[in-house]
Amino acid sequence: MAAEYELRLANEGDLDGTENLAASAVAWLRSKRTDQWQRPGPDDTARNARVRAALAAGKTWVLLDGRTHVAVITVDWQAVTPGLPALWNDGERAEPAVYDHRMAVLRDPAYAGRGLGKRLLDWTGRLAADAYGARYVRLDAWTTNSDLHRYYKSIDFDMKRTYDEETIGCPSGALFEKPLDRCSARLTGIVVNDADVTRWASAARAGLGLAAAGR
Repeated sequence: MAAEYELRLANEGDLDGTENLAASAVAWLRSKRTDQWQRPGPDDTARNARVRAALAAGKTWVLLDGRTHVAVITVDWQAVTPGLPALWNDGERAEPAVYDHRMAVLRDPAYAGRGLGKRLLDWTGRLAADAYGARYVRLDAWTTNSDLHRYYKSIDFDMKRTYDEETIGCPSGALFEKPLDRCSARLTGIVVNDADVTRWASAARAGLGLAAAGR
């Protein structure tokens, strides 16, 4: 299959493109009768600061079709994001895993509904497995978005548990996990920037306190 897309780490020049992706996702979610991203969760300013911090830390990846930003995903080696509740318990945090956040795919018929989300999520598992032996892909989803929960289950994620917003002070309290052996081994149709893979892996190992050349 010929390459269709480019996958690389995001930079400051991608902010407009990623904001357009977010706006596309918000409009689509509004049509799905869910309150996800329709209100601050819990604070727009704090959320925007986290977006910029993840980009600056080399954790955010963008999928491009030429100059079009097709998808974005933040891929973190840390279970706890500063300023947000610790959703994963001590035992889970001791297990090697990758934590995905803020994935959005452009809601255009040319891209939506074509399995790009699953391919990206599975790829993050392989990325982290190669970098530091990750065994799970994990994410938290908006607690009230039952359609999104069904989507994750349909692509082989298990729901671990759900927190209510009052308990954690955050609307994203549905936890999902996918073992690495359920992740596709191939990322067809996408060219990945190898230098960015090395950069991300090095930062992940350093962040986890692992040796630069291995686990």
